[in-house]
Amino acid sequence: MGFICACCFAAGESEKCAVCEKQPCPDCKADKVLLKVEEDPDAPELDAEDYDGFLHRFESTLLPAYQEHFENDVRRRWRTRCEVARAMIFSQAMHNYLRKELSEEGLSAADVRYAVALRSFGKLKKERAGPKVFHLDPAAAAKEEKPLTLGRGGWARKSAACALSYLKLIKAPEARAKKIAEIIQGKEGGSAQDIVRDAFALERLRKVADHTHETVQQFVQEATPVLKGEFGFLKDQPDHKDARDALICEAGLLIHMTRWDDDKDWKKTGRGALARFERVIDEYNDTLPFLTEFYFEDPSHQYQLA
Repeated sequence: MGFICACCFAAGESEKCAVCEKQPCPDCKADKVLLKVEEDPDAPELDAEDYDGFLHRFESTLLPAYQEHFENDVRRRWRTRCEVARAMIFSQAMHNYLRKELSEEGLSAADVRYAVALRSFGKLKKERAGPKVFHLDPAAAAKEEKPLTLGRGGWARKSAACALSYLKLIKAPEARAKKIAEIIQGKEGGSAQDIVRDAFALERLRKVADHTHETVQQFVQEATPVLKGEFGFLKDQPDHKDARDALICEAGLLIHMTRWDDDKDWKKTGRGALARFERVIDEYNDTLPFLTEFYFEDPSHQYQLA
């Protein structure tokens, strides 16, 4: 059994964090556990792990940890777990589309999945107020050839530290763990990083998701400045514009349909949280055809209602 400290994100073999105990830490008594990770000697290597195998970790350990540490009267971050679950769906759909329709090779599904899953844990620690980045003209920024790369605060470094600790505990190679940590920090620069960025950028659509739109074009037009040039999926592929627009629209619709921040049943849902989102896509497959096809496209993913 391994443990990750909720204060400094260090990994250890005891619930008592040796790092916080040594300092000593002013924020805790070295006993704040973020994640408990059971060692599985039969677990496959990252690239041999199929989506269902990954979901066992995601549903049983990672999403419940978000629920425990973020959804309480101290942190009051009721939206974080929803965002992570939706980002997993969006990223999986984008990855499958690039693999199937553009025959993109060398893009690791594991890099994308673990970066998305672990990216938000660093937000558990409150950041000091600091300089912020503002777009003076979001509409103009959205027309840039490449999506903007915004500087991230300390939360990204903390999330990267958490990822390193978690991947170490599940016996991932050190070089691979560092690569996923760099993806989280926006330093890796490959397609996996682009997908992770785009998956969370789509959450900006909550600002317009409840508005009424008569056509796809109307929604995309209103969504473009909201995305602030940070959504790069298929942007340089004019032959795939319909797929890009479809994902933007369906992401907005899924956000609208799953605003569960104040939903009592959602707050009670522990293991099986992602399955609740999958159920929405399955039930409204005619309304969400892109997500239905490309999220469930992975042959390893045998969808079952929780």
